[in-house]
Amino acid sequence: MIEAFLAWFLALGLFYMILIGFAYFIPAIIAIARQHHSRWAIIAVNLLFGWTFIGWAAALIWSLTGVKK
Repeated sequence: MIEAFLAWFLALGLFYMILIGFAYFIPAIIAIARQHHSRWAIIAVNLLFGWTFIGWAAALIWSLTGVKK
C-alpha cells in the first residue's frame, strides 16, 4: 500500500515538473515557432532570467512582438 502511494506520488511529481518546465520555456517556444528574428536572444533571456517573473514576462512580451518577414 505504501509503495503504491509512493509510486503515485513520484509520478505526480514528475508530471508537475514537466508541466512547470514547459511553462518556463513558453517564451522560447513561441519565439521558435514564430521564427522571430531575435529568437536566440529571447532563448538566452528566458534561460538566464526566466526564473524571475520580470525576466520571464519580458521574454514573453518580446517573443510576441511583430515578426517581419
